[in-house]
Amino acid sequence: MRGKEGVGVVALCVVLMHVLSMVAGGYKRHGHAQSVLSFTSGDGQLSHVQVVIGDDNRLKQHSAPVKAGSQHHRVRRADEKKPKKQGFNSTEQKQLVVRHNQIRSVLDASNMLAMNWNTELQKFSQARTDLCVDSRTPAKERHSENFPSLGENMVSSTYYSSVKDVVDNWLAEREDYNYSDNTCGSYCEQYKQMVWHNTSALGCGITFCQNITNLGEAFVTICSYGPEGNTPGVQPYKTGKACSECGPQDWVCTHNLCATLSVTNRG
Repeated sequence: MRGKEGVGVVALCVVLMHVLSMVAGGYKRHGHAQSVLSFTSGDGQLSHVQVVIGDDNRLKQHSAPVKAGSQHHRVRRADEKKPKKQGFNSTEQKQLVVRHNQIRSVLDASNMLAMNWNTELQKFSQARTDLCVDSRTPAKERHSENFPSLGENMVSSTYYSSVKDVVDNWLAEREDYNYSDNTCGSYCEQYKQMVWHNTSALGCGITFCQNITNLGEAFVTICSYGPEGNTPGVQPYKTGKACSECGPQDWVCTHNLCATLSVTNRG
């Protein structure tokens, strides 16, 4: 091999060797570590290598090409500035709610409430991400004025592309969850929190941080959930006809979710 083709193969080999030597990097969520790198071959075709390493340090995902010109999953030059970010804007807040409700609405659940945005939880989450600490909030500190206990999902990433990518990192834990016996193959608590039936309040924060362990510069995202889910020994929802077990309140069944009149949009 020679010329452009040889350069591309050499670049791929270097990237693979680098990724496989890492335990954590690129994209981290509680319970998992993911490395996302990319290279440009001699003909300008952008490709990437994506590796997910589980708690047992085993390889869990594979490599795949990315279309040329894509702004996702790429290595930044040392002199390339990352966009600073602090907080989700109003459009992103709506997208976070919509994506959560989309995930919840397809589960054939009889008692699944629709989620809505909660400013109280947003402020709580933002205050936490602003600390730029790459660790979950201690359980005893996860509470707010109207919620004695809060659920929490967290992800740290060297890049930020979209709200959907953030939420879908937690959704990926669904593969480790067995509903029938309510067990996790590896780690699935963040997925279960997203689909916990009576969790209806959502608030999230995001901060671009300069120095995160094993990542360096990274975006830290936290979503807080109220009421908290993940009650030990309890399945996150009941299966059955949609909205058939919403509870004693007056509910509107919208997109298979039990919703108040103010929460009627799944997207």
